[in-house]
Amino acid sequence: MILKIIPFLSLFCINFLYSYQVYTIDYICKFTFPEETTSTDLVPCNLIYQENISRFTYFNTQRTPNSFSDKYFYKNFNTGNILSLNDVVNGYQVVIDSLNIINWKLENSTKDVMGYECLKATAQFRSRKWEVWYTKTIPISDGPWKLNGLPGLILEAKGLAMDQIEFKVTHLEIKNSDNFIPIWNPFEEFIKNSVYFSTYYNDYENYTTNSYKRSVSNNLKENRSSENRLCQYNEELLFCNPK
Repeated sequence: MILKIIPFLSLFCINFLYSYQVYTIDYICKFTFPEETTSTDLVPCNLIYQENISRFTYFNTQRTPNSFSDKYFYKNFNTGNILSLNDVVNGYQVVIDSLNIINWKLENSTKDVMGYECLKATAQFRSRKWEVWYTKTIPISDGPWKLNGLPGLILEAKGLAMDQIEFKVTHLEIKNSDNFIPIWNPFEEFIKNSVYFSTYYNDYENYTTNSYKRSVSNNLKENRSSENRLCQYNEELLFCNPK
């Protein structure tokens, strides 16, 4: 009888030792534009994390023939890179950005977010002043968009610039899996056509400057900032003057 139990216990131990935790976090992203006080965009988002790899997704809810598809950010904590895909004149281009470059200031303030005790952190990143709430209860150094580098998962984030962007968690699930299924990298077929973020930004800045010159007269008539309107839907930059 004991000999029959031993193989079963061995199999159980192997499955236990090699189980993988898969984190699935849903957020709602809220954009508020100051020159249009009644204009607010709500975008559903999702973060999935497993074994030092994550993928963050903005979901395209319009699904019209001329609208953009879902927007992805693929984070590899082993290589220290964030990958994203952007439209360029000649097609698509993968942008390579860096993880762990945000200089966070950890604060002592606490609050409850969906039953998790969270701590406050602030930082200046890509011309936005960020205020985030993270929980050490979930010890993964990740969060929405490109936010990362804290000793716990970011559940809420607010970024202030000429406009305001907020991420708030709406659902969180942690599952144990005996089978390792790699998180899908949506950029594998485009990786040969890639640039680093600094190059992408310089190219985009030149494009924005030229577009600004062409449209400044129309925008002045409407009494609004051309720079803000040109940048606001660029998820790569979130959204203007990111340096």
